Amino acid sequence: MIKDISHYAQYLRRGAQAWLKQPAGVAAIYWLASRAAYALLIIAGDLLTPYQSQYANHPSASLTAVLTSVNSWDSLWYQIIATNGYTHTFLAGFFPLFPLLIHFFLFLDPGQVSFIAMLISNCALYIALWGIIIWCEQENYSAEWTMRALLAYPFAFFLAIGYSESLFLALAVWALVFARSGRYTPALAMGILAGLSRPSAIVLVFPLAFIAWQKQSLRAWIASIGAGIGVGIYALYCQWKWRDLLAFMHAQSYNAHGFIMPWDAFYTAIQQVFTEPALSYTQVRALIDFLPLAAAIALVIITPQYLRISSVIYVTASLLFILILGPVPNAIFPDMYASAGRYTIALFPLAALVGKAMSRRKWFGEFFMMFGWGMQALFIVFIARGGWLV
Repeated sequence: MIKDISHYAQYLRRGAQAWLKQPAGVAAIYWLASRAAYALLIIAGDLLTPYQSQYANHPSASLTAVLTSVNSWDSLWYQIIATNGYTHTFLAGFFPLFPLLIHFFLFLDPGQVSFIAMLISNCALYIALWGIIIWCEQENYSAEWTMRALLAYPFAFFLAIGYSESLFLALAVWALVFARSGRYTPALAMGILAGLSRPSAIVLVFPLAFIAWQKQSLRAWIASIGAGIGVGIYALYCQWKWRDLLAFMHAQSYNAHGFIMPWDAFYTAIQQVFTEPALSYTQVRALIDFLPLAAAIALVIITPQYLRISSVIYVTASLLFILILGPVPNAIFPDMYASAGRYTIALFPLAALVGKAMSRRKWFGEFFMMFGWGMQALFIVFIARGGWLV
């Protein structure tokens, strides 16, 4: 019997070693390591945060209080939709897939909405990392360095809290992976779901259409419009709910978002940076959103030859979406590109470029890792203290 147990344990060990070498296993290693880091950061940020009077027993605050401290701002709107539905046209700007998933899993514990939102976000990130590894194999990039660059990105903490970034990233990655590998039915499904998760999913139509043109396949062309179908389904819901087919676009006015020519927005953003008092809160706040966007634009302009055309199309279309649909500066959004740092998380092909530079230049890799994780720690504490970072 001892021999049987030993043989069975050896069989399991070999199976586990083989699995850890597969994309799913490699993704699990990076996912677990980064989740452990975020758990420490969130707990530390909570302990360093002076609570209001209702948390007078701090630092022995409840799990709900800890999670609520980091799941604020837009995350709260998703949670409200998950528990109460679309009660106001303002909420139409938040697409339904993420709150629908939160609502579905509320049976686990109806009182822990923030925890469930984080759980879904983190599970989606694992799926995204799995897809990124396969995408890197298709594109001939180092998957490990790409994941290091992505997870060290200063705004990557949004992939760990109750926002829809992880969900959209997973769907976008797998839509491109499936289309590239000729699996058009799942590519169509991923596109539709992406269209139900974020309005920016519409940009997936362009790289998928280019892949379809390369493949010369009718099924590929059908798969390329998946994101448009998803957005269209939600538009029909908006028509039924509010008698407004474009309610999700009109709702952006509540957040001071609007159409603006990209060169006008970029020029205004530069003016804001240089006209604000040096090192003032308003200048730093504008730089936090402007610099990631400017860096992404620079990478696309300088290094397009290192990416496949479909990836260049995806990144360029995503950047144009951010530039054209940026917020108009006002009292609520003092900087032109509020949330741009978060939106650029979806530009995962750029993480491959940064990862490539990190692997070739040790000093840059060490700097990016320390700077990126340091900024994430700072941002988490800032949000836990009630800071505005969306």
